[in-house]
Amino acid sequence: MEDELIQKIRRIYAAIELSEETDIEQLIAKPIIDGKRVGFHQNWQGNLSDEQMTNIAFSIIDNIANLKDHLKKWTTNHGINNKIVDACFENSEPLKIIQDLSNNDKHGYPPRKKGHSKMAPLLRNIHRVMQLKPAPIKGSVVSMTFDKNGCPIVYGSGTKKVILTGEIVDSDNKIIGDFNKIASQAISDWEVFLAEIGIKY
Repeated sequence: MEDELIQKIRRIYAAIELSEETDIEQLIAKPIIDGKRVGFHQNWQGNLSDEQMTNIAFSIIDNIANLKDHLKKWTTNHGINNKIVDACFENSEPLKIIQDLSNNDKHGYPPRKKGHSKMAPLLRNIHRVMQLKPAPIKGSVVSMTFDKNGCPIVYGSGTKKVILTGEIVDSDNKIIGDFNKIASQAISDWEVFLAEIGIKY
């Protein structure tokens, strides 16, 4: 059972890895020449279709959401009251939002009683963006430009990668937050819980 749970956890990270692109040099921007001006258009989508990006997003969503049932089985089989899994879930807004998005995909929208989050969240405008992060050292700087052919070039001591994200909105079409940030926080909340019950992976 533990091997099955570890496999499930690793699938979450595998789904995230598939959503990211670190070889940014292959994502060539489209040159725009307008009279005396020269620029570039870059949406970071690469060769992915809208449907492919949606599938990748819901692979992340479903893998995070499905971990709850696996954890309830694991705790029960190890003599632990599985209500602690429910408590972790109920105390995490990101986990409830991710669960609602997963349920939307399975059962349709809108969810009953606005779902676990009570916001009836909906994922829209799925796309990819460049994420630049300075290194965790004083004075670190990272920046990006394009060469004359539209190839992105990153300078500095930070990290670079293209990530998948989107807008999560509520039933009134108000933005709840960024998909990548909410999914990352949901994973972090599960990680804290896994550490508390002694699961190493």
